[in-house]
Amino acid sequence: MDLQENMNLAAKAFAEGKLQEAHDLFSKCSEQTQNPKAVCVILTNKGATLQRMGKLQDSLVVFAEALEYHLHDFRQPQQESLEIF
Repeated sequence: MDLQENMNLAAKAFAEGKLQEAHDLFSKCSEQTQNPKAVCVILTNKGATLQRMGKLQDSLVVFAEALEYHLHDFRQPQQESLEIF
């Protein structure tokens, strides 16, 4: 399955309270992309899943990792768009 399909399945499992399944799917998703924005979203969802599972220390570690990806995105130089009329 591709990333989008796995994300949809993980979100569905999370919504249904199938937390271990959601966790496993979010873990699989994080292996399917290296896009920093996507990884940030995936890790945030994985952290929320761990939090709902009562694994608070693990969730904090994952949230911290997600934050690093988020901050990494802001540290990258932004290319300015030049419009020519």
